[in-house]
Amino acid sequence: MSMKVIRCQTNGNDFIIMPNVQLSTKQIIQMCDRHYGIGCDQLIMFKQVNKNTFELLFYNNDGLIANMCGNGSCAFTLFANKYISKNINEFYIHVCNNQYKATILNNKVNINFPMPYYINSNIICTGNYHKIYDIKNIKNFKKIHNKYPTCNIHFIKENIKDNSVKVITYERGAGRTLACGSGAIAIAFFLNKSTKIIHEGGISEVLLSQNSMQLITEPRIVCECVIL
Repeated sequence: MSMKVIRCQTNGNDFIIMPNVQLSTKQIIQMCDRHYGIGCDQLIMFKQVNKNTFELLFYNNDGLIANMCGNGSCAFTLFANKYISKNINEFYIHVCNNQYKATILNNKVNINFPMPYYINSNIICTGNYHKIYDIKNIKNFKKIHNKYPTCNIHFIKENIKDNSVKVITYERGAGRTLACGSGAIAIAFFLNKSTKIIHEGGISEVLLSQNSMQLITEPRIVCECVIL
């Protein structure tokens, strides 16, 4: 039985979006493989609750589930606006019993995150776990990864003059990725300010308020695919 899926990207962080169906870990890995499958950083499965509310599951390309994906949620919001709930600009996304509000205008997506928090004084939780280091520490990546295998690891270089941060990201279960949305949230929280995040694959904006944070990106639909 064939099934149509959508391939999207947000700042080069790419995704397969499909209805929530039963797949084995092996099938997920094969679908995400860039040589033998469609290829992506993460697979997103969705279940529609009502016209603008969805439950999402995220799988890294190693077949293991991820707790949250900011860029994936942005890509899914664009997908829902174009393919399911056309002309609706406000969505509610449920991930791991948490609800996120997303709005879309002219293909630009804004997702509201609750305020992150620290675990063990040095790990930032945004739904996923993050560790942030100065870019000069990238030479120690293997050692850091072995110490924090459950974390997304980000190496940053801040530019005070234009309030921007360059970042290189290694995402748990996906390896080096061109961007990470929840990582952008973590970096702005770490710096305690609103800022522009310059990923290897593009730019996102993070707005910091008193009780929440907003991730602003411009995802793109790449293509429609049919799984045979």
